Amino acid sequence: MSATATPQASAMQASVAPIGFRPEGPTAGGSLAVLGALVAVLALAVVGLWLAQRRGWLKAWTAIKPAAAAQRLVVEERVRLSPKTVIYRVRDAEHSFHVIESTAHVTVQRP
Repeated sequence: MSATATPQASAMQASVAPIGFRPEGPTAGGSLAVLGALVAVLALAVVGLWLAQRRGWLKAWTAIKPAAAAQRLVVEERVRLSPKTVIYRVRDAEHSFHVIESTAHVTVQRP
């Protein structure tokens, strides 16, 4: 392009109007909608949990199974074989085991 502008090009540039953007300032409408949706979701969750508690569903979901509490291990005897090794005699309701523990490993055996 040449250093001098032609009258036709300068007239075309002058006739192009800038894009008219809508002036927007900071509004609270968007954040209020988000806050309203958040409150609605939280209210729905609270009502759902309240209904689940009234119908007894929460007890079924969070209860500890009684079968796990019935199976207990009892350490009948503990003998130190060396400064780093211990043998335990452990019994549950039906079986007895020897558990040999050292710093290197643990072994479980039936007597």
